[in-house]
Amino acid sequence: MTYDHDLIILFVDPHQSHLNWDSIQRTLYHEVIHAINRIVNPWENNKTLLDMVISEGIATVVESQFSKNSNGMTHKWSKMSHAQIQKILKIMNPDFDLDNFYIQDYFGSAKTIRSDLPEWAGYFLGYYLIQSFIKMSHCDLTTLLRIPYAEIKKSLTRGGIL
Repeated sequence: MTYDHDLIILFVDPHQSHLNWDSIQRTLYHEVIHAINRIVNPWENNKTLLDMVISEGIATVVESQFSKNSNGMTHKWSKMSHAQIQKILKIMNPDFDLDNFYIQDYFGSAKTIRSDLPEWAGYFLGYYLIQSFIKMSHCDLTTLLRIPYAEIKKSLTRGGIL
């Protein structure tokens, strides 16, 4: 979990069946990206659900670029269909301006997420939104980490994605 640009805490459950070096490495990439991104987009200025979706989208896109495993498998965040993403967007869109929400309702596992959303919905939606932003803006990953969320939101709205 990334608390700020200079504080990352990892909780490791050695009893998890999927615990391996690859999963630890992906988690480290993901959290370091959050830490870097907090410098440009500090939490105190970016508290809405849409801000969180964008934050997780940036982390999942960059994580997927750096953690491709040796056999070249596609990262899991890119495996959801466009129709499924549009359904998630339709469900979550009315809540995008909320700044007081239970994170597990939108980003949780099957045990904790809202019943009308698939597991990890916020991550899948964030990945889709940031991939869409990258295609529209033609920015590279280094540039992406320096763009304020407000600019990303404006671009996604102008592009008809939001």
